[in-house]
Amino acid sequence: MKLIRPLLTAAVLVAVASCASTPVEIPDGLQLEEATPATVDSSNRGSVMWGGVIVNNAVLESGTRLDVLAYPLDRIGRPLRGRESIGRFVAITSDLLEPLDFAPGREITLLGSLIETTQTSIGESRQELATVRITDQKLWRPGAPDQPRVTFGFGISIRN
Repeated sequence: MKLIRPLLTAAVLVAVASCASTPVEIPDGLQLEEATPATVDSSNRGSVMWGGVIVNNAVLESGTRLDVLAYPLDRIGRPLRGRESIGRFVAITSDLLEPLDFAPGREITLLGSLIETTQTSIGESRQELATVRITDQKLWRPGAPDQPRVTFGFGISIRN
């Protein structure tokens, strides 16, 4: 009987930990826009959860700007870098995000509100990109696994 309680507690903890659905907190009742960075237009002004790879960052007087190459998200919200890009977007916040942490090449997933489009240069080309005001973000650790790894095993012991 003493063994059942710790096993049951461990099973509940594993079950709860495996139920985490997104890396950013989505408030109850919040409806996310279906648009992608490549398909957004001036009529889209809702909330989005987008992610991708940071291609540029800038510390501004009013906060931080991130230019992000967007990718589809997997079931836990991590960008799928092996897939085709779905466009670029600009993410802004009034917070100071450390440029060495939010460096080009890092993966990020964010929740935010579409606020406008921003003219920006990509090489010699001028592009109009969706701009998102960040409300929550997840900066992924380099090389971290896409999902928790949980394994169970059973063993048999035979004695003479």
